[in-house]
Amino acid sequence: MWNILYTDHSNNFIHYDSLVYSNPDAKIFLVDISNHYDSQFAWQNSDILIRSWLKNNIQNIDKQCNIALLEWDVLVTKKLPSVKIQGLKAHTVLTPATHKHWPHWNQISNLGKYISYATGIAPFGVLFMDYNTLETWIDRRFDDIYNKNIQNELRLASILKSQNIKLSEIDLPKVCWKTKWTNFTQPEIYHPVKNKIISVNAKS
Repeated sequence: MWNILYTDHSNNFIHYDSLVYSNPDAKIFLVDISNHYDSQFAWQNSDILIRSWLKNNIQNIDKQCNIALLEWDVLVTKKLPSVKIQGLKAHTVLTPATHKHWPHWNQISNLGKYISYATGIAPFGVLFMDYNTLETWIDRRFDDIYNKNIQNELRLASILKSQNIKLSEIDLPKVCWKTKWTNFTQPEIYHPVKNKIISVNAKS
């Protein structure tokens, strides 16, 4: 069983129909993260916006379920896997030793007391986690670091690492950073898909 948090800064949720069709048994939350920040800040700090929503809504999320966090430009046309998620799973888990050229390491000093736990998860568009990870994310102990301007992929991963939350990779072959997918015939999880796709199966 999955709880899906589908986020959108413009409240359009263009891939909602495909998500419902491919995962009819999932509980889907439309997470409106519209905000007053400039677009660059909002993109970089989307974890601030999601964290705020979680603080007000986590009680509605099933504790025993897996949680999928999906950004607005994620197209899902297949059923999410029947596995038990522990910790957090992402396409790529990065460390300064394994991915030394990752551009967001230039913000590492902003981590302050968490600098020794510096870790990245990328892309932020598709993340799978358990309920304990959500609870850790919104813990008030981390309010101070959420008053800083830090790339979401660096901040959240480093916080979780500091709390011994397991961070691991999961095979997501159609999830990338800049690729523009054009063929959606294969049931998959696609990212990024910036335009609404009219599925032959899902009603729009």
